Amino acid sequence: MLDFHLGWFLDPVVYGDYPASMKNIVGSRLPLFTENDSKQLKSSFDFIGLNHYSSLPVEDLPITFSKYGSDYAGDTSVKGFFSKSVLRRGPPTSPFNQRSLQRLLEYVNVKYKNPSVVIHENGLRSDGDNCNAQALNDTERIKYLQSYIGSLLFSIRNGSDVRGYFVWSFMDCFELLFGYKSHYGLYAVDFKDTKRKRYPRMSARWFSSFLAKENFMLYM
Repeated sequence: MLDFHLGWFLDPVVYGDYPASMKNIVGSRLPLFTENDSKQLKSSFDFIGLNHYSSLPVEDLPITFSKYGSDYAGDTSVKGFFSKSVLRRGPPTSPFNQRSLQRLLEYVNVKYKNPSVVIHENGLRSDGDNCNAQALNDTERIKYLQSYIGSLLFSIRNGSDVRGYFVWSFMDCFELLFGYKSHYGLYAVDFKDTKRKRYPRMSARWFSSFLAKENFMLYM
């Protein structure tokens, strides 16, 4: 699963070819790199940008996709994976997930020769009314940021070359998968207001204090 999500992109720019597992599973449908392609791809990046929100256990899917009505129905050469129940991994702030960013960075460190990394997106989704008192008092988001930034620190101490970190997001916006129904912002945006009035959530104040190295409350 990691090869199909990360290795598909990282293996070519680090090693000049797709992961062996992808070539084995996808077969002739996967394009081939010429020797010149591989040479130009290797080390062709300045840094690796990663988006990370949480982790999910997966296991092998020992049946054909036809059972799920896939476009590959009837093609018994297609193998795949499926996610185990979300209940097994718990919420993003569960003990299972609190060190997931650290595990990801250490995996990239070991497998891809410790490249320079920037965390482009890391944040917690909330749904429903985004401007009421409960939504603005987003202690769960603070717990999330605190635990994930903490795991980021452990990764750096263990040698990961992390150059930057961005919370997703500074303010509520149109999300690729969920539109205006889901909110990740440190600042709430009232989309019902034609002027799009903005309100700082508690997480905005917490993160500002953290960046300013002021005294800030720890959430357990």
